[in-house]
Amino acid sequence: MMRPLQLTMQAFGSYGKKTVIDFTVSNQNLFLITGDTGAGKTTIFDAIVFALYGEASSESNRKDGAELQSQFADYAVTPFVELAFSEVEETYVVHRSPKHVRPLRRGSGVREENETVSLTMPDGTEYTANTRDTDAKIAEIIGLTKSQFMQVAMIAQGEFMELLRAKSDQKKEIFRKLFGTGLYDKMVKELAERRRRKQSEFAQIRTACQTEVAHIELSADDADAQQLAPLKNSILSADELRITDMERLLAGLRTLCEKLTSRQKGAVVRTEAAGRARDQARDAVQEADNLLRSFADLETAERTLADCEARAAEVQKTETLIEQIEAAYEIKAAYDRYEDAARTARETAEKLREQQEAIPELATAWSRYDTAERQAKDKQEKELEAYTKVSEQVARAKQVFAKLRAAQKTARQAKTDCWKAERAERTAQAALQDFDAQERLWKQQEGTLAGVPALLERWKNKSDTAERVAADIATAEQAQKDVEKQKTVADRALNTYQKASHAYLEKNEEYNRKQTVFLDAQAGLLAREKLRPGEPCPVCGSVEHPQPCALAEDAQNLTREMIDELADVVEQLNKEQTEFSSASKTASDLLEEKQRQYENALTRLREQMAAAGLDMTDDMTPRQAKTRLAAWQEELHAEEDKLRTDAAALEQVQQSLKDAAAHKEELREEAEQYVSDLTARQNALVAAQTALAGLEAQKEYDSEEQADAVLEAAEQAKKNTDTAYQSAHQAAQTAKTAKENAEILIGRYQSELPAQQDERDARRAAYERSMTEKGLTELVWQQVAAAHSKSEAALLRRESEACHRKKAAAEAAKETAAKAIAGRQKPDLAALTQAQQDAEAAWQMEKDALDRINQLCRTNRSAYDALAPKMEERGRLAQEYTRIESLYKRLSGNVTGGRMDLETFVQRYYLQRILYAANMHFDEMSGGQFELRMVGEEQAGAGKNRGLDLMVYSNVTGKEREVRTLSGGESFMAALSLALGMADQIRENTAAIQLDIMFIDEGFGSLDDHARSQAVRVLQRLAGGDKLIAIISHVSELKQEIEDQLIVRKDEEGSRVQWQIS
Repeated sequence: MMRPLQLTMQAFGSYGKKTVIDFTVSNQNLFLITGDTGAGKTTIFDAIVFALYGEASSESNRKDGAELQSQFADYAVTPFVELAFSEVEETYVVHRSPKHVRPLRRGSGVREENETVSLTMPDGTEYTANTRDTDAKIAEIIGLTKSQFMQVAMIAQGEFMELLRAKSDQKKEIFRKLFGTGLYDKMVKELAERRRRKQSEFAQIRTACQTEVAHIELSADDADAQQLAPLKNSILSADELRITDMERLLAGLRTLCEKLTSRQKGAVVRTEAAGRARDQARDAVQEADNLLRSFADLETAERTLADCEARAAEVQKTETLIEQIEAAYEIKAAYDRYEDAARTARETAEKLREQQEAIPELATAWSRYDTAERQAKDKQEKELEAYTKVSEQVARAKQVFAKLRAAQKTARQAKTDCWKAERAERTAQAALQDFDAQERLWKQQEGTLAGVPALLERWKNKSDTAERVAADIATAEQAQKDVEKQKTVADRALNTYQKASHAYLEKNEEYNRKQTVFLDAQAGLLAREKLRPGEPCPVCGSVEHPQPCALAEDAQNLTREMIDELADVVEQLNKEQTEFSSASKTASDLLEEKQRQYENALTRLREQMAAAGLDMTDDMTPRQAKTRLAAWQEELHAEEDKLRTDAAALEQVQQSLKDAAAHKEELREEAEQYVSDLTARQNALVAAQTALAGLEAQKEYDSEEQADAVLEAAEQAKKNTDTAYQSAHQAAQTAKTAKENAEILIGRYQSELPAQQDERDARRAAYERSMTEKGLTELVWQQVAAAHSKSEAALLRRESEACHRKKAAAEAAKETAAKAIAGRQKPDLAALTQAQQDAEAAWQMEKDALDRINQLCRTNRSAYDALAPKMEERGRLAQEYTRIESLYKRLSGNVTGGRMDLETFVQRYYLQRILYAANMHFDEMSGGQFELRMVGEEQAGAGKNRGLDLMVYSNVTGKEREVRTLSGGESFMAALSLALGMADQIRENTAAIQLDIMFIDEGFGSLDDHARSQAVRVLQRLAGGDKLIAIISHVSELKQEIEDQLIVRKDEEGSRVQWQIS
């Protein structure tokens, strides 16, 4: 049994100073927490919830962290809440500090501290290491989530009225969270998903079937097929697939396929017969065409043979010319070979003579050039020796000059380095002095900006306050809109009631008047309808009727049916008047409730604006407060910009100071290094000047240019002798080579000439033999070769051979054609061709008909084979869908007369148990007048789901009416009873968990004295056991009925409490 023992708060919310509340000092378990609006009464419950769960109690305006840090305490005061509570006779202590800011321990400014929590167990051990683990342990001990704790331990200001007036759908969401009935909603959604999938499968089958139906071909000239056309079009245009249509289509399609198969067999027989007739006609035309070609071949062969006989003499003459041309060109080839050999021998003899004549002159030239070469060689060697000496001397001089230049450069560089080192040393010393001055400036700036972090934190608190004020303004504006909207609704409801009342009064007056006339006219009606001459009167029995009662004029048309009908109308108008009266009363009560909420919102807004230092007069509207807030927010924005700039500057200055010592040491070391470097540079300059003087004494030439000129003259002399030697050597080699080449050619020509002369003589003899063999003299063959080209002989031979082949082919063709004709006459090809065309056309017509029937058979049979299994599949799917659909409709409340879904049905069980507990309280509070009931099952599912709607039963009138017809005080008692009953039910659902604490926040202001006493009496009875009940209220009458009171006051130092014990 969880029960708070002691609560300690410091710098938390409106409690700036350390405040201790000992719940054990009260003599009674029921006590009152009282104080002015905004004094900090609800903050006590916030502190208990924060200690246990790390959040304040409000669900609509959650606060945690820095928002909970009190503005009535210095940042140096650590905010915390400590709650000691008992659980199964053991004491636990929770100490929790929210996230907050505190001053830095060194220097100025503030830093943010994270939330911390510790739990002290009954044995003294502590949980402090990890916030998550500690929170989990606390939740394990309490056994309730924050939401459950709020439902059981706190009946919050105005919130429990919502559950009473909530519609079934709204209650369903609340009960789903409290009792975990979402599983049943998931079951219904799963059925809906399965139902949707089955519908999708239906649609897929419909699409597939319509696609296959579209493939069905119905011949326009087939009467049986055309009977299916309307059915096919109906299926294709339908949004749903009708089973009867599909069954009729399948039956007709099956019959059509059978008839097409029978027609197909007859068409095959006819097509084959037409094909045979076509083949016979085609063969006859082919045979006639072949015979005509044979006649034509015979005529052509005879003409060709006659032409060949006419050209026989010409062909013989051509063949003789061909033989002469071929013989002439064979002789000419032998003559050309003889001429080539004779020319080669002549050229070789001429070249031999030329080389023999040139030998003496070539030998003399070679001897002369060889002597000149040896003389040039001697001069070259002497000049090379002179050049080598000069070159070595100049090289030594060059080395000295190079060293001299390097020494001069080193001396100049050393002098420059000395100058740079002196300047760097002076610069380093100046930088060190400048940095000292900058460091002093930074320290001065740091002192100036030291208060910026605290100012920034104060600005953040003011900004948070502005956000809360803005939220309260929004709440007040919404409440104002709700009042205006509800006033319109109330006025409309009142107007409707007044109209209904007026209509009822008029119709009731009419009814009373006509009923009176009707009753007065009964004797006249009886006389008119029953009295007959000679018949007894039904009243007096006389058979004579001298003076029958006359019917008044205004009763002439009245009947009992008219009076009864008018009575029904009056009763209906009275019922409507009662309903509209109830609706008007409910709207008026709700208007009062919303006006109270609006006034409370304005009160909270004034408190927040007062806390922010913004004055808000009693007549100021939320819109005007919003304008005042906007002006303050602009000031805050300007303040923020300046503080952010100053904070950035402070951070930069602090970082610069942090790095200053290291940087100053670097500058000092740098200056010392420059002094050391200057000394080294000066020593290097002295050494370079000494080396330069020594090299000046080693020079052999006055300048490097003089050395270069001496070397250049020596090189030029050497080049001249080299060139002269190369020229002499080249001339000697050329002369030697010319002499040797002439000797080689003489030897080769002397060896080749005899063989060439023998080849010349042999080819001369072969030429003369060729003329003798061909029988042509030199003059004749030369004339023939000159007159005819060699290719002309080949052309003439091809013409001759072609003539012979043509004659042989004509003779063979004539013989073949004669055999093919075999004495027959020429056929009539035109008549035979026409007969073939007629047969071809007849066969094509039969073939087209067969192809059309084949196409119809294939297409329609394929459609039938595809549709039949689809319809079987649809049948199976329909059975599954029907089962799911029926179950879904029943569980989701989609059945006419049964609109209550499964989750609502289960929640009615919980609601029934809640009402059982609630009615025990409600009965006592209302003095036995009222009882809360659920809507009956027959009404719960009629029209719409009203399964969780509440009715109130009056034990006085014995009638039920809607809870919205209760007055404000009656509504509060009903809502309080319902909240107490729900708390009892939640405790039962949490098994062995017992929570001996309950806070009730406001709501008693709407009760009259008697109702308030009744409600307090119920709470006193509940507190008669071990339950600790605290009523948070500023209603003064409660102070007289509840003796133990925790009085909360608030001043400039924040909130404080004081027990007043009876």
